[in-house]
Amino acid sequence: MTTSRAAATALMCAIFFAAFSAANAWEVEPASARLKIIGAGWVMANPWKTAKQIEPLEVGKVLIVTGSTRDYLQVRLRDGTVGYVEPTAIDLVKPTDQVFMVTHGSPIYERPNRFAKQVGAVVQGKAVKVTGIALNYLSVKLRSGVVGFVPISALQ
Repeated sequence: MTTSRAAATALMCAIFFAAFSAANAWEVEPASARLKIIGAGWVMANPWKTAKQIEPLEVGKVLIVTGSTRDYLQVRLRDGTVGYVEPTAIDLVKPTDQVFMVTHGSPIYERPNRFAKQVGAVVQGKAVKVTGIALNYLSVKLRSGVVGFVPISALQ
């Protein structure tokens, strides 16, 4: 009986940790940018809505972005505190209008981070229209109408 209880506990722990592994809300994809605040909101202590509010965002000010989670941008405040903001409050995509060659096939993501839903793919050797730059990603629009973000490393 004790062996089956221990096995059940181990199984529950494995399921719990698997559920919060690769694309969990806490994993951060590194980035480096200084981006302008364009909307109201708060810098949060953790990357979720119910986290403690650290300080309000000031429209027009600039934040230092150090990474992105599945749903939030990680930022570093002037005093060194690390916090998280919703991407909608930040001027995340800098517009451009260029054509690049795909040097490495890659998924196209819904948002500019690897945790986002994949909405398509680019194929090596093909040209793609780039409509913006966001962190380590390029915003692309395919002839098929698919719009999303590709890692900069996939294009030249």
